[in-house]
Amino acid sequence: MARDTRTALLVLCGLLIVIAGLFQLLAFFPLSGLGLTTTISLAIIVPGAILMGLGLARAKPIWPVLLLAFCSALLIVVSAGLTAFLIPGYYARLEERKLTIADVQGPIEEICLSASTDMGAMSISTTENKTLLVLVRFRMTVEEEPTFTYELKGTRLVVMASSRLSSMEIWVAGWLNWSAHISTRLGAVEAKVNATNLVSLLLETSLGAISLSVDAITITNNCTISANTIVGSVEADVRIGAPTAPPLGCEIEARTSLGSIDHEMEGFEVILKDRGHLLVRSKGFESATRVLRIELFTSLGSVDVVARRM
Repeated sequence: MARDTRTALLVLCGLLIVIAGLFQLLAFFPLSGLGLTTTISLAIIVPGAILMGLGLARAKPIWPVLLLAFCSALLIVVSAGLTAFLIPGYYARLEERKLTIADVQGPIEEICLSASTDMGAMSISTTENKTLLVLVRFRMTVEEEPTFTYELKGTRLVVMASSRLSSMEIWVAGWLNWSAHISTRLGAVEAKVNATNLVSLLLETSLGAISLSVDAITITNNCTISANTIVGSVEADVRIGAPTAPPLGCEIEARTSLGSIDHEMEGFEVILKDRGHLLVRSKGFESATRVLRIELFTSLGSVDVVARRM
């Protein structure tokens, strides 16, 4: 009897996994309209009901019962679209928030941007459109209402964008002084920026790769870029201007706790190279009047640095 029960439970587990896999493969999410709170509640209640019902029925052995509870939760999570961020380019709904010069009353000298999501990819780019300040596109995998707010504090424009389960594409005015903090718990981060008027840029993800591309032909501020991930690779492609007046210097420091560091340089020199640690500086760094500092860190993953002086 116990063997028959085990076989039946394992077959049912296999069926639930196959269905979940097909939903993910076909990008079919029948429960995507439930919302995050309801989905998590169901993912807790349904396995609990299965455990309680089969426990009262004295089903044995116990491990197929636990597996069935887990598979039921997995099916609910996939059906609600919580794993849709794993599908490149997929989104159930697209929303756009735009902030232009006409939307803000008063002079603006700097933009301070903060953007975050719990699960989803993040990308940020600079734009030279003289009327556009910030543009954010939310690519949502489930029904939710993203947050987008702004406030003018003196001549500083503070912008905040957030969501729980959305990928975000961000454009910020590169013709103004600007700083940004971009973070996601689960997802990749990509940045393609002109650092001419950059003040600071922080890129963070707990689980995901970071790709950074920086053009700094000239800079108006001493500025810092930090890219941090716990699990994932970090790639940086940095191009700085020629050693003309005023001199521009660049320092790049890369660290990894468990992984390799590769580098390709032109117009840079290695200051320190050790296991899991690399420090390079542009030639003539000591005489620079403006400095761009880049910090790259991953706990588990490789770091790839390409640095060139144009």
